[in-house]
Amino acid sequence: MFADAVARTGRLGDNYTSRDAFGVASGRYHARASSVSVRVGRRFRGEHGAYIEPQVQAAYGSIGSVGYTASNRVRFDVDRNHTFMSRAGMLFGQSFFMGPTLTGDAYARVSVVHTVGDRPDITASLDGGSLPVTLPARHATTRELAVGGRVAFGLTWSAYAEAGHASRSDALAGGWRASAGFRVNF
Repeated sequence: MFADAVARTGRLGDNYTSRDAFGVASGRYHARASSVSVRVGRRFRGEHGAYIEPQVQAAYGSIGSVGYTASNRVRFDVDRNHTFMSRAGMLFGQSFFMGPTLTGDAYARVSVVHTVGDRPDITASLDGGSLPVTLPARHATTRELAVGGRVAFGLTWSAYAEAGHASRSDALAGGWRASAGFRVNF
């Protein structure tokens, strides 16, 4: 059995262009974001390095408030947003041993993801007048498929890469995503 905890912080950014009855508008903004996650599972090893790993995960994330003015002079103020996510799934993998201090894994993961999030609180204003933008609360269950790999350098350092697709819903954008990075075990 294993458990891992991850804390992340970063900066999200977006550039957009939209068209409506008044013409074309574009905007650009950046917001700070952070999350914490705990994942537990158990690896059942088969022959020749194959394994199956049921796992569950819980995560909490927050995107900071941001204010910006679009090209059409409309001011947008977006309050902090909070989300809780739970995931249950199965990972199918193959371990590789490339040397005494170099190992790796390749895997595919199938999961069901349930998200509960705040209703985004957005206010749009122009020339002294303002109106709240009402969006739905974000509650949804989706499915996810991912493939990835990991290479470990000794017992402490490893590098990973993963790409996947999540189904789309009214509350979650879904679509393709990719991540890569380094991990330190201590």
